Amino acid sequence: MNREGSWQEDIQVNPQQKIIDTMLILKEAGKLPQEEVHEMKSERRGRFLDMNKNYEQQSIYDGDILCIQ
Repeated sequence: MNREGSWQEDIQVNPQQKIIDTMLILKEAGKLPQEEVHEMKSERRGRFLDMNKNYEQQSIYDGDILCIQ
């Protein structure tokens, strides 16, 4: 996330990890608000992601920027 008032951080994840599992880990670590995340968008691909799939299934690779909305 890079809008004013939000945080930005580089992380590495296993390509087989579900995107929703990453969100849960970030919430538990206090990096995301506890409220429900509604959407995630790939800036590189310009599309919204299915958070129940893993990064590999969604073609998310190194260097992508994901915006959480």
